[in-house]
Amino acid sequence: MLSRVAPAASRSNRFKAVTFDAYGTLLRNEDLMLIPRRLVADHRLPVEALEVLHALAHLPSGIVSNADREHLAAWHVELPVRFILISETVQAYKPDPRMFTSALEQFGLQPHEVLHVGDSEVDDVKGAKAAGLSVVWVNRDGRPRRTDGPAPDFEIPDLTGLPALV
Repeated sequence: MLSRVAPAASRSNRFKAVTFDAYGTLLRNEDLMLIPRRLVADHRLPVEALEVLHALAHLPSGIVSNADREHLAAWHVELPVRFILISETVQAYKPDPRMFTSALEQFGLQPHEVLHVGDSEVDDVKGAKAAGLSVVWVNRDGRPRRTDGPAPDFEIPDLTGLPALV
């Protein structure tokens, strides 16, 4: 399901950058129940995610993740992004808007110029909206939307719908 999509003509220059959540959005998170040594040992980008990142190469992008340096060191994949911003560096966890305002500072852009993409209604949607960003909720499981938080600007079932939004 794709919701509230603006006509193509008005979308073409709407966003100047994109941020992505890592776990559950770009990186698999099924293994998060494993013991810490193996926590991210075999995280890999799904083919769908890498293709989308390359399709959006014309826009600066970054990752905003509730992770620490140990997680980052275990990511055995090169990501075509300008920066990776982790909670340990910012000293805040999403949905704290400081995660997103730090990303805005990295880009040197205003909130309305950046689109955030994530799979968590609380961490991603609530946090990014609080910082003034537009948000794409990646709802792979078709979950009903929560009523106790802000609505995402867009909802897609997987990342393949993202290039059409930007």
